[in-house]
Amino acid sequence: MAHFSSEDQAMLQAMLRRLFQSVKEKITGAPSLECAEEILLHLEETDENFHNYEFVKYLRQHIGNTLGSMIEEEMEKCTSDRNQGEECGYDTVVQQVTKRTQESKEYKEMMHYLKNIMIAVVESMINKFEEDETRNQERQKKIQKEKSHSYRTDNCSDSDSSLNQSYKFCQGKLQLILDQLDPGQPKEVRYEALQTLCSAPPSDVLNCENWTTLCEKLTVSLSDPDPVFSDRILKFCAQTFLLSPLHMTKEIYTSLAKYLESYFLSRENHIPTLSAGVDITNPNMTRLLKKVRLLNEYQKEAPSFWIRHPEKYMEEIVESTLSLLTVKHNQSHVVSQKILDPIYFFALVDTKAVWFKKWMHAHYSRTTVLRLLETKYKSLVTTAIQQCVQYFEMCKTRKADETLGHSKHCRNKQKTFYYLGQELQYIYFIHSLCLLGRLLIYKQGRKLFPIKLKNKKGLVSLIDLLVLFTQLIYYSPSCPKMTSAAHSENYSPASMVTEVLWILSDQKECAVECLYNNIVIETLLQPIHNLMKGNEASPNCSETALIHIAGILARIASVEEGLILLLYGANMNSSEESPTGAHIIAQFSKKLLDEDISIFSGSEMLPVVKGAFISVCRHIYSTCEGLQVLITYNLHESIAKAWKKTSLLSERIPTPVEGSDSVSSVSQESQNMDFIIDGLSVERNHVLVRINLVGGPLERILPPRLLEKSDNPYPWPMFSSYPLPNCYLSDITRNAGIKQDNDLDKLLLCLKISDKQTEWIENCQRQFCKMMKAKPDIISGEALIELLEKFVLHLTESPSECYFPSVEYTATDANVKNESLSSVQQLGIKMTVRYGKFLSLLKDGAENDLTWVLKHCERFLKQQQTSIKSSLLCLQGNYAGHDWFVSSLFMIMLGDKEKTFQFLHQFSRLLTSAFLWLPRLHISSYLPNDTVESGIHPVYFCSTHYIEMLLKAELPLVFSAFHMSGFAPSQICLQWITQCFWNYLDWIEICHYIATCVFLGPDYQVYICIAVFKHLQQDILQHTQTQDLQVFLKEEALHGFRVSDYFEYMEILEQNYRTVLLRDMRNIRLQST
Repeated sequence: MAHFSSEDQAMLQAMLRRLFQSVKEKITGAPSLECAEEILLHLEETDENFHNYEFVKYLRQHIGNTLGSMIEEEMEKCTSDRNQGEECGYDTVVQQVTKRTQESKEYKEMMHYLKNIMIAVVESMINKFEEDETRNQERQKKIQKEKSHSYRTDNCSDSDSSLNQSYKFCQGKLQLILDQLDPGQPKEVRYEALQTLCSAPPSDVLNCENWTTLCEKLTVSLSDPDPVFSDRILKFCAQTFLLSPLHMTKEIYTSLAKYLESYFLSRENHIPTLSAGVDITNPNMTRLLKKVRLLNEYQKEAPSFWIRHPEKYMEEIVESTLSLLTVKHNQSHVVSQKILDPIYFFALVDTKAVWFKKWMHAHYSRTTVLRLLETKYKSLVTTAIQQCVQYFEMCKTRKADETLGHSKHCRNKQKTFYYLGQELQYIYFIHSLCLLGRLLIYKQGRKLFPIKLKNKKGLVSLIDLLVLFTQLIYYSPSCPKMTSAAHSENYSPASMVTEVLWILSDQKECAVECLYNNIVIETLLQPIHNLMKGNEASPNCSETALIHIAGILARIASVEEGLILLLYGANMNSSEESPTGAHIIAQFSKKLLDEDISIFSGSEMLPVVKGAFISVCRHIYSTCEGLQVLITYNLHESIAKAWKKTSLLSERIPTPVEGSDSVSSVSQESQNMDFIIDGLSVERNHVLVRINLVGGPLERILPPRLLEKSDNPYPWPMFSSYPLPNCYLSDITRNAGIKQDNDLDKLLLCLKISDKQTEWIENCQRQFCKMMKAKPDIISGEALIELLEKFVLHLTESPSECYFPSVEYTATDANVKNESLSSVQQLGIKMTVRYGKFLSLLKDGAENDLTWVLKHCERFLKQQQTSIKSSLLCLQGNYAGHDWFVSSLFMIMLGDKEKTFQFLHQFSRLLTSAFLWLPRLHISSYLPNDTVESGIHPVYFCSTHYIEMLLKAELPLVFSAFHMSGFAPSQICLQWITQCFWNYLDWIEICHYIATCVFLGPDYQVYICIAVFKHLQQDILQHTQTQDLQVFLKEEALHGFRVSDYFEYMEILEQNYRTVLLRDMRNIRLQST
């Protein structure tokens, strides 16, 4: 690392001084030094100007220069590993890259350099401060001597200075409060002392030397029978949690946790038994739950900030919590006489164990939690499993429904907030289930198994626990009677277990270890076996349980490893003849469709059950192997019969649509009842309308791809034959006549005056920009034709503006008559004419005229092409795709073939033609040989390259989103440019795109794409999170984007980047090195 100079120190000192000057008010307002430090640590969160400070910019630039390239390499490695199938587990790529970076030599050298230079800078500033302070003190002493006769200074004075204010709460006063808090003091004295303590800044209290004694005194006072007094202590604790830094709140938290631990272990406190239940209106229970809730609230908030502090603070919080939650009494052998442990009360205030979910989310805290669970507090996991086992046994004996039903009756009758023992058991079960589900996600959590349970032979393995969870789905009641209707779905055992198994199935490594196992699959399929034999699946099995099971099976079947297990079992080479999971699912689905299961006869939920299992079948037969297994069951015939029966009965029933809760029916708007409206037919209709209808976001109406939740879930007509139903055609005003306008007259006048070439071009461009900002809709129709023709004509008359040489073209109609266009070109012609007629721009006969233009264009461009031998298909023959630029010009010229070709002939001499008209440079003789042989168009290696460069500088969030998604911005930009934004923009905006690039230069092609990304920024960030960015950008139109709205923004981009962009665009004819 280079040695730092005195100039570096001076520069950093100046930066630091300006930083401190900017935050002076925040620091001087802090009640103590620790609070001031905390303010600086959280400055990024609280100061909107944080990233504008010179010191912050210096650090960011230094880090970027030192570690930037290494971080990029690590990101590429991680991405490559994931693409090659190496799983990263639940940790993110960011965490891995951060870890590798911090362990690197470059990082350590950088930190050493920064530490040394900052030490030197700070010492220099401190020395200067001390010198200034010494001078100030000498001057102050002189003043004090002069005024000593008039007043005397008191260390505990009420001076207005912030320094004196922070010492108002001095040591002597704290000792006085300690004495006043003694239980022997009168109530009024103790109240006043506590009130004084609550009104003092917590940081001052905690900084006092007597803090430890005070903490002990407060802990003892929590047991005070006076509810007002104990509430005020809790208020002080809550205030400390809210306002103080972590190392202070940690002291309060651990003290409160130790107090509760001793409270539960003390025989003097009357902790209720399981049989007695918990009455939360009881004052003692109310106070206890308040203390538990205060701890729990802090547990959920602490992970958001403890990573910024030393690890020991986090470890103390975690250990004190686990110690409290594993407290056990010497229990009676009779379950009903069991004294409630702390975990029951934590389950009451945080039933879904949100605290544990947050602690396990980050690697920083998860490592500590798992290490402590393994070494000291494994009993927390053991008791959680034990609770799940007990609840399962209770469900098997069919007593759960009766007890819970009784509890609801009692509650309605007494109208009290009272939890019976069975309700407490259920709440603790949910807490245990959520805790275990979160634990199993992580590899180190799964390593805790197998586990030995008390009073149970053998060990509980990971598979044993998954089997238990699965059995809970169809043995447990559908919804506990103790919960309200609003929460029944969230807290029902089956849905809770299903949610846990879904989360496990989303993690490949976890799913392989936990779910992709013959034993687990057989347990899932057990109720299906029983139903096909004509017996009930289990004592409490329901349609809801079968729907949950189907949901889990669908997730398993959607992954290759899971699908193989369903198709072939654990041993693919086994000679056993027992049917595999796929066969059982197919047989059961067929019986459901044929309504061959009497137990569900007449059930309202039967159609949903059918749909759920058909969804599983769809996942299976989506592959060749799966289709081969299922084809013998003729499921398609059963589905057809079921729908035919439904049609004849004219009933609306839920359809088997994957991943959809909505219902569908045979559409009433269809011409007959031959169409089955399901997920596949809806998608098919969308695709057919999309490929047959050309237009931008306001010009075409595409049917939705999902069913609606209403009585008429799909009101759109099916497109099965021409013409296209009118409801898909927009009612936009087409080819409206343009009224005469003064600004337009000025622009046209500019085109007629040509004295000084440079001034003339600038005048035209200035007037064009003015019109685009103020009246963009005027630039269309006949006016646009005149503008383009005259401007290009004048440019080509000036040799300095012509980039390509003039090419004489003498081919006649007879010469091109026998020329043939590719099938792609012919299809493009039909689409162009259809679009042009829809916009009232083209008339009958336009198809022949456009064919004429395209043939002459191909002949004209062939004169400027070179011969090349290449294995690349794209270089063999004519341009592979349809020429969308020519089609666009043909529509702009209102179908006039002569005007169109004449314009293209002139336009081909300009540099802009190389980037707007892609076939213009197809195997062109104007390009270097190595460029031609590569098959890479200048639009790709020049335009889209600079789009990515500008995106990184101008829209870093969008650039990062593309980087994380693995999808390059150049890919979508190349598609936009190649098809002239057809289907992405409305026609008027396509005209403005072409006109802007012609009038202002080819670099505006780059600026327009950057403006589009700026317009889409929020959508891009959202779809990066949902992992469908590529689909969104390729399939969605650019809703709400107008070229004219971003003209001022593009002018700024032009000022910053035009010189570089135009230089490289003009250099495309140079041989690369």
